[in-house]
Amino acid sequence: MKNNITKFLVTGMLLLINFTGWAQEKFLKGQIQDLQGTAISHATVTLVGATNQVSYKSSVADEQGVYKWDNIKPGNYYIEAKSIGYETLRTEVLQLNDKSISLPTVQLKAAATKLAEVAIQGKKPLIQRKADMLVVNVEDSPLAAGSNALEILKQAPGVSVDNNENINLMGQAGVNVLINGKQTYLSAEQLNTLLKTTDGNAIKSVEIITSPSSKYDATGTAGIINIVLKKNKISGTNGTFNVTAAKSLKYRGNSSVSLNHKSEKTSYFMNYSFDKYNAKHDLSFIRNIPKASGNNTIFNAVSDRNPDEHTHSFRAGADHNTSERNTIGFVVGGSFNKEKNYNSTLTNIFTKPSALDSTTNSVSDFRGSFNNITVNLNDQFNIDSNGRKLNVDLDYNRYKNTRHTDYNNSTFLPNNSLLGAPELLYSDMPTTIAIYVGKIDYTHPLSKKSKLEGGLKYAVVNTDNNLSFFEKVADSWEDIVNRTNHFVYKEKVAAAYASYSNQLGKWGINAGLRTEYTFSKGTNLTINNTVKRNYIDLFPTASVNFTPTEKHAFSIAYSKRIGRPDYTNLNPFESYIDKYTVQRGNPYLNPQYTNAYDFNYTLDQRYNFSLGYKKTNNEISETMGQDNLTNLTWITKANMATTQIAYLDFSAPINFTKKYSAFINATGVYVHFNGLLSGERYNSGSTLLQGQFNQNYKITDATAVHVNVRYNSAMRYSIYELHSKYAVDLGASHTFKDKRSTLKLGVSDIFKTYTNNLEVNFGDIKSDIKQYYDSRMLRLTYTYKFGNLSIKVKNKNASSEETNRVSK
Repeated sequence: MKNNITKFLVTGMLLLINFTGWAQEKFLKGQIQDLQGTAISHATVTLVGATNQVSYKSSVADEQGVYKWDNIKPGNYYIEAKSIGYETLRTEVLQLNDKSISLPTVQLKAAATKLAEVAIQGKKPLIQRKADMLVVNVEDSPLAAGSNALEILKQAPGVSVDNNENINLMGQAGVNVLINGKQTYLSAEQLNTLLKTTDGNAIKSVEIITSPSSKYDATGTAGIINIVLKKNKISGTNGTFNVTAAKSLKYRGNSSVSLNHKSEKTSYFMNYSFDKYNAKHDLSFIRNIPKASGNNTIFNAVSDRNPDEHTHSFRAGADHNTSERNTIGFVVGGSFNKEKNYNSTLTNIFTKPSALDSTTNSVSDFRGSFNNITVNLNDQFNIDSNGRKLNVDLDYNRYKNTRHTDYNNSTFLPNNSLLGAPELLYSDMPTTIAIYVGKIDYTHPLSKKSKLEGGLKYAVVNTDNNLSFFEKVADSWEDIVNRTNHFVYKEKVAAAYASYSNQLGKWGINAGLRTEYTFSKGTNLTINNTVKRNYIDLFPTASVNFTPTEKHAFSIAYSKRIGRPDYTNLNPFESYIDKYTVQRGNPYLNPQYTNAYDFNYTLDQRYNFSLGYKKTNNEISETMGQDNLTNLTWITKANMATTQIAYLDFSAPINFTKKYSAFINATGVYVHFNGLLSGERYNSGSTLLQGQFNQNYKITDATAVHVNVRYNSAMRYSIYELHSKYAVDLGASHTFKDKRSTLKLGVSDIFKTYTNNLEVNFGDIKSDIKQYYDSRMLRLTYTYKFGNLSIKVKNKNASSEETNRVSK
């Protein structure tokens, strides 16, 4: 296997090196300044022939006002430089020869109408539709202030979170959640914990991509959600302080501080946050178990969970320009979470609807921690001024999770007398995950409108999960052999991709191919069971766009995706949920594959219509089994079905007046399952309707009110029948006269209607489940910005480009 990976990587590296053409070309450079010697960024600089007036080269100066040109033939030229707020300047005639390596500094004079330094006040809309993604800009939204990442995702268009807090996109499970474009490689449960401990104040935007290109990992059959963290772009020293107080059924709060410094060649940043999370989660369920006697056993349970967590998180890094063309950087981050959770479940057991047989009181007292450290080293090398560049990323992530739970199960007869001695149990489950990733990406422009891209990636994931389970017998604790297990999982993925894009007049094309070689090995050391997987896959992607006029734009895209099983689901053992429920692993799970097709039409650069179809083979679905004699229910995952999903999506920004604007998103999804569930043939279809109406009313330049309405219709997904739910969120924001202080007030789910209610009615399994997470919450957030908050307005793109994106 090692030889296969070595051959794979060496071949890919040789192809990439041949692809890049390492030879560096000679270039000329110069700088644009104002009369005081301050660099002017983003100025447009053109090299014009002195005799024929032909423009030979044109470029935009970088942040340091530097511009560069390659392949300049000897001759006489002059330079024309212009920037908003300055007078256009044309230099004297310059004589260039083969020995020329630099150009004279060009100084621009301020125009009479030049704007002085001003603070950045322009805000992006909450939701933007771009050509290949939907972007939710949360950094200025009072609806997101004080929230964590998972709570923000619940409010995103097309995104839903099921009863187990798994993230679905357009009605489909299997979403690949990235943070700053990087895969987390965590199981669904651990990803959930990471998102809960990610401070929402640190998030800039959320990108929703239903048909990713070959540059992205092929993981994620439903698509990709990329969480983009904030990054400072203002020169000098500045920072932000946030504090949030929140009240639901319990009090919550968080505070954070960020510091940034940016000089000509180096920038630094540091973020720290503390989050105190108290909540109350209620669960009730009724389970009907058939008996041969005809008198069914009915379980009627009410559960009360009280999670109490506190999390310290930090992130720091730096970028340094080692030369005119090379920038190196590093980022280190982590979070340290402590949690306790007291859970009490009272279960009434009836042999007939009116005949109480017994009552079980189950109490679990959980203590745990979730700590992670991430380190990234990166390098960006601009090979030449024509756009050839090489990016290298090295990542190391380490997660450590500890879980200790005490259980006390007592059963009472109808006369409240104790039936037998209480059952006393405890479990310990430490988990460690180590992730190593190396990635290299290369961009090679072929012309102004076409380019080639390619890259290599190698990822290694090592996990160690050691569960110990004990029961108190007499005065000693004894190991429960059938619940104790030690599971080790290793996965290696080597990937290579190449893509080509070109703009041919009104037509644009993009075609790519990604290949991924996967080796996995899961070993249960307790029972000495090992399962290996070794496979290679090709993942083609293609897209075509056509823009006949400014008012009409069409695009069509295809991609193939993979969904690998979570390593926790590959553990061939039982994990204890409660006295009557266990979760079983399946070491023989295989990957699921999805072919996705997307068609998009945009009218008048505002109204967007999307039509999509996805077919997933070998889908990994959750199923349940039941022992009618012992009343035990088990939950497991299996490759059971072929799933087809078709969806129609509409979104549009609407400006009713200068002060009143809105964004509408509506999605209709049809899901069809065909396969074996628990050994029985299952063939069923279901429809889901999702909608979001986000409104913004600007009372004054400093004060705004926001209203968001969310709706999910009822649907059937696998064995679950999900009930409909909706929520109304309110928010208000006010910026004070100093332009540094902002107060945001938000109330989520004001009518307490966003509950997860579902039914299971499959074979002998009949359950009615109602869940409520304290989603109705009042948040008050105060933000203060300090240090340098101003930039010089020098280029129209600083604001107009963002304005243009509103309708795209």
